[in-house]
Amino acid sequence: MNVQNIEKKEHNVATFEVLVDAAAFDAEVNKVYLRNKKQLYIPGFRKGKAPRAVIEGMYGKDIFYEEAIESYADTAYAFGVENVDFRIVGRPSLKNYNVDENKELTYTFEVGMYPEVELGQYKELEVPMDHSEFDESAVEKELQEVRKRNARLLDVERPAQNGDQITLDFDGFVDGERFDGGRADNYDLELGSGSFIPGFEDQLVGAVAGESRDVNVTFPDDYVPELAGKDAVFKCTVKAVREPELPELDDELAKDISDFDTMDEYVAHVREDLKKKFDEEQDSAYATQLMQKAIGNMTVDVPEAMVQAKLEEQLDNYARTMGMNQNASRDELLDAMGIDEKTFQRVMRPQAEFEINTELLLDAIVKAEGIEISDEEFEKAVADMAEEYGMEVDKIKGYLNETNMRLDLARRKAGEIIRNTAVDKEPEVKEEAPAAEEAPAAE
Repeated sequence: MNVQNIEKKEHNVATFEVLVDAAAFDAEVNKVYLRNKKQLYIPGFRKGKAPRAVIEGMYGKDIFYEEAIESYADTAYAFGVENVDFRIVGRPSLKNYNVDENKELTYTFEVGMYPEVELGQYKELEVPMDHSEFDESAVEKELQEVRKRNARLLDVERPAQNGDQITLDFDGFVDGERFDGGRADNYDLELGSGSFIPGFEDQLVGAVAGESRDVNVTFPDDYVPELAGKDAVFKCTVKAVREPELPELDDELAKDISDFDTMDEYVAHVREDLKKKFDEEQDSAYATQLMQKAIGNMTVDVPEAMVQAKLEEQLDNYARTMGMNQNASRDELLDAMGIDEKTFQRVMRPQAEFEINTELLLDAIVKAEGIEISDEEFEKAVADMAEEYGMEVDKIKGYLNETNMRLDLARRKAGEIIRNTAVDKEPEVKEEAPAAEEAPAAE
């Protein structure tokens, strides 16, 4: 094979050709023939025994070409990656292919190039930190949520009100036709929770067990395309109304829901956890502001292929988190999320771009600062991870990609440079305009 006609274009896009010699292409064609010959019946030959030349004579010499070209593309691309003078990012696009009269195969690939980064200021960045105090009301709010989560539900005969849980059957119609996902039986719904689209729960307040109601709603404009902005009618039957009976915040509840013997101990634990979360969120918000400012100071042209690869990664992560089929197609995953491609791009693209720019920034700082990870630092990080997960070090190493972990550790060091040199700038105070002097009263 041979790489030729490398062309670097704007926005870090490049194309290159991979020339596959006739012998290699013919060998791939022969593999395709061997895979398929058992399925071909040629008069005069037992099924699967017809020679390749006979099959090509009957159906054309290129009968196996398309499958051979498709199956060999990955091999050709991998060769191209190893033999171009730039680093490829994202997934390739096969723009064209051609088999000439000498049976030489030429692929044309379009790829993204790893972009050059021109660093701006990333040390001593002046960003104001939020010094808000922890709000003690968060503790009380959490305790009330604990009561709700541990409440007993008691059937009541009165009309339903916000805070009650109702059990209902519903069946949705748009323009008189049922729509997918609009029907359920014995569905438990807390009124006032905002679980359903606006207006749905409000129209069931006041219903009693056994009552049927039509609920009229309009789907939001940013809903799934098939229903966005459309009017719908849900035929609902309320089957039960239950009122939550909240438990007392006493020692018995503390023992039931935690490892603590008293409610005072449990409340102290809740406060500590919430305070820790509050501090971490403040710290994370400050780190994000610093990163955004450093990114704003750098210059880089991110190729679209890099963005699309990150979006694919986010989609795969979502599928993994939700326990979905990892072999599902992109369209199947989007359908499972209940969104279309346009909505996915609009919602997820900003985060994808921020993650890419963050990685490019940190990698550039690693290079500029000459950051390296020593074997001692690597071994310590592995040991810490093994302790965290309660596993043996050797077993942890079996799961790790050392190159990726060293890169992650180097990026952390780069991030620490940004953070440790940052200046907590006082927020600017806007001066109030002086009050206009009142005119003297006329005598």
